[in-house]
Amino acid sequence: MSILGVVGATMLASSLISAPILSPNLRTRRMLNKYLISVKLENARILKATYKFARILVPLGITKEQFYKKMEGLEMALQVPISIKHDSGRIFNIKIAEKPLGDDILYDEMLVTKPLAVPLCTPFGETIFMDFSDEVCCHLLIGGATRMGKTVLLRLIVTHILRKTEGKVAFVFLDNKITDLMMFTNIPQITIGETVSDAIQLLRKVTSELDIRKELVKKSGKVDGRHLEPLFVIIDEYGRFADDKTVQDMVTVIAETAGYLNIHLVIATQRPDATSAIKPRIKANLVTRFAFTTADEANSQIILGTGDAAHLGRIQGRAIFMDGFPNTVQVPYISADFAKELVKPYVIEPRQTDSREVAAVSSPVPQAFGADDFHRIPQSTRNSKSRSKKTGT
Repeated sequence: MSILGVVGATMLASSLISAPILSPNLRTRRMLNKYLISVKLENARILKATYKFARILVPLGITKEQFYKKMEGLEMALQVPISIKHDSGRIFNIKIAEKPLGDDILYDEMLVTKPLAVPLCTPFGETIFMDFSDEVCCHLLIGGATRMGKTVLLRLIVTHILRKTEGKVAFVFLDNKITDLMMFTNIPQITIGETVSDAIQLLRKVTSELDIRKELVKKSGKVDGRHLEPLFVIIDEYGRFADDKTVQDMVTVIAETAGYLNIHLVIATQRPDATSAIKPRIKANLVTRFAFTTADEANSQIILGTGDAAHLGRIQGRAIFMDGFPNTVQVPYISADFAKELVKPYVIEPRQTDSREVAAVSSPVPQAFGADDFHRIPQSTRNSKSRSKKTGT
C-alpha cells in the first residue's frame, strides 16, 4: 500500500470517531471526499455516491495507474471490500460492500448455472462465475500457499461440472496425493493418474483426442469445438510432474491448441514461476488466474501480475480471481463427504464395469475416456453432517 493510501485511511478512520449520524448515501460521499483530499485528489469530482456504489471523475493528467495507486488505502479506510473499475475517459466506478466477505460460505448444490460455470462468492452480495465456456476462461492457473483452498477449489470444479453437465463430460486428473480424490474413484467420466508414468500415458491420450477433434471441427464447418463434449485436464501440484520433458511438451501443446476444441487445462501449483515449473509458453496461455493467499507480494506477482494476493489474510478459500480484472472472492466450501454424496449417481462399482453391461453414450465425440450414459442426477438433499464447518483444505 502506498504511503498516501495509509495516510488517507488513517485520517479517515480518525475523522469517523466523532462523525455525526448521517444517511448511508451521504456518509459514503463524505468519507470519499475526506479520503480524496487526504491523498491529494481534492480536484476529483464525485458524480454519484450511494452506500454501495460511487462514480468518480478524476482530474486531468491522472493516469489509471496513478489513480489505482492512490486508492489503495480506501478499502482499509472503509473497513469493507471495494472494487474499482475504469469506466471510460476519466470516470471510475467503485463498488462498496455492505459488510466484510464471510469466510464460511457453503456450496449451494441447488444453484442454477450454465454447465461449465463454477460459482464464486463476492463481497458485494453477488455470485460471479468462472465459466470455462468463455474464451477468456478456457484454461486456468491456480496458485497460492498450501492449505489455503486449492484442493477444495478443484473438488468444487469437478463436482459442480460433473453434475451440471449431467455426466456428459470427461476429466483427466493428475495428482500424486491420491487420497484427495477418493470421492471420484469408480466414476467412468474421471480418469485419475498418480505418477509421471501415468501422466505421460494419459496426456498422450489427450493429445490424440485433440487431433481427432480438430478433424471433427473441420468436417462440421463450425469455427470451434464448443459443440463437442467438454474434456478437462487437471494437474495438481504441477511441479511434481514438470521435471519430465515429455510431460512439459504435451502440456504445452494442450495449452496452446486445445482451448477452441472444448478441452480445458487447469494447473494448480504453489508458486508457478515461469522460469522453473511452468514454461513461459504454457503460462502465457493460462490467462485466467486464481490466487489464494501468498507469502509475499513477489509470489502474488508471479501468479497474478499484481501483489493483491499477499493481502488476503490467512482465510481458507479467500482468493483473487483474475479474468481480465481482479475480483476478491470466497470459494464455496464443499467437503469431501458432501462431494461424495453428490457424485454418487455417477459411481459404478468395479463389478459393474464390464463393457458388455454398460451402454455407451451417443455422442459426436469419440469417448476416449470411457464416459457412459447416465440418467439425470437428482437434486440432492442437504446433508448437515457433511456440510459442517470446514476444518482444512
